[in-house]
Amino acid sequence: MIKVDISVALFLYLFFSVVIVLLMWVFFSFGTKMKTFSSEEKYIWHCTICDNTYIDSRHDDISQCPRCGSYIERIVEVGPTPAGGLETAGARGQDGTDNGGEER
Repeated sequence: MIKVDISVALFLYLFFSVVIVLLMWVFFSFGTKMKTFSSEEKYIWHCTICDNTYIDSRHDDISQCPRCGSYIERIVEVGPTPAGGLETAGARGQDGTDNGGEER
């Protein structure tokens, strides 16, 4: 039988417990970071016709919605309006009007 002093046994128990906790922390923290998907906002498009949000990294100014096939022009944010919303420039609907085809 191997004779081990109580202080050595306590040290080994605490040491291996801390090592296991650190390994689990590293495994779970890096595992979740690699699995999350992050994309730049300029690649995210939103179709106002069918309310579909999709990613298109090949086009800069105009994109075609994969669900309904309508063409979407990039909306350029100009700045805040006095009402508190964002003023947009260059937003056009499928029929080429500024209001997206809606009648006022």
